[in-house]
Amino acid sequence: MIKATIIEGELTIELYDAKWEKQGSLFIPNQVLLTKPDTIEKPILVTVKREISKKFDNPAKGEWIVRIIPKNAGGFLEINTSQNSIQ
Repeated sequence: MIKATIIEGELTIELYDAKWEKQGSLFIPNQVLLTKPDTIEKPILVTVKREISKKFDNPAKGEWIVRIIPKNAGGFLEINTSQNSIQ
């Protein structure tokens, strides 16, 4: 599970399996795109929260890659993983 809270800028997160096949992505846009400065007398701090959760029954063996691509971003990022196996 990946959770992100962005206060400024924008953030892209991509998940790739061991074969470099994309298994998911998450985009948090720039705050400027979400506000209309013409209608606001004082700037308002806007935070955007997004999360992605994926479950894989038979994941590819090997190293998986989480690409974090910030663009003038500021905020918080949390990544949690777990692995269970049946023998």
